[in-house]
Amino acid sequence: MKIDFDIEIKKRLDQFLSYELNDFSRERIKKEIKTGNVKVNGNLITKPSYELLGSGVIDILITNEKIDSSLKLWKDGKMPEIIYECDDYLIINKYSGLVVHPGFGNEDKTLVNILLANNIPLSHLGTNRPGIVHRIDKNTSGVMIIAKNDNFHNFISEKFENGEIEKKYVLISENKYKNSKGIIEVPIGRDSKNRKLMKGQLENSKFAKSIFRVLESFKENEYVEFQILTGRTHQIRVHSKFIGSPVLNDIEYGKKIIDKEFGQFLHANEISFIDKKGKKVKYKADLPEKFNDKLVRLRSIK
Repeated sequence: MKIDFDIEIKKRLDQFLSYELNDFSRERIKKEIKTGNVKVNGNLITKPSYELLGSGVIDILITNEKIDSSLKLWKDGKMPEIIYECDDYLIINKYSGLVVHPGFGNEDKTLVNILLANNIPLSHLGTNRPGIVHRIDKNTSGVMIIAKNDNFHNFISEKFENGEIEKKYVLISENKYKNSKGIIEVPIGRDSKNRKLMKGQLENSKFAKSIFRVLESFKENEYVEFQILTGRTHQIRVHSKFIGSPVLNDIEYGKKIIDKEFGQFLHANEISFIDKKGKKVKYKADLPEKFNDKLVRLRSIK
């Protein structure tokens, strides 16, 4: 398990992990650290009192010891469309507005709670993120891989870490771009003016790389395909804004909000990888109805 951190004031490692992994007790976390199951920026840390500062990545190897989980079932939650299912994994089309896993402020109205309510086998059942190997922002829709067992979870997680997963997104931009295609290599870090948001900047940032091409150009907007080669928080939304335009209807990074009940017009439409049999597999997710309707309207006045 990997956890990114970006801390301006020193914080104990065990305290930070207790907050991030709220289904693990403080004593359990201390035990994992002392046992040698935690690395900070690649360095083995065995002292729970170790102080974090700045930004980086924490690697945690959770032992096989299972713990009680307080995860609740969301029986009334709408199950996302299942694109494909096998013994190892599930491919779903997450809808906009759905949070992926429980966290601070939302412990029972997430995709994980829905999956559990539908009796779907999930990996890493002893954690508060069973089955989750990657995330999509709450107000972004699209294709996701859900792991059904620990063996596949570890297999696909390694592919994500090694950059062996191909992910493509499509978006509608708020304004026009300056170029019809290109490569964006702009580091991304926390916005000093709003710590909940990210920003393209050199200081306190991580390398981020995206490839984009305009699929259709309209009077004021663009329909664009993005391929991300790194997985930074809000990467496409930040990079799109950096090169000329926020994503349309993005309440955090944009200005033009045309539908308060829908999220940003950003959709993960394709994911591909080499499976355990050595075969390349590719899965696509259909656009949300509102996204497709917006494209139809833009084309009608093109």
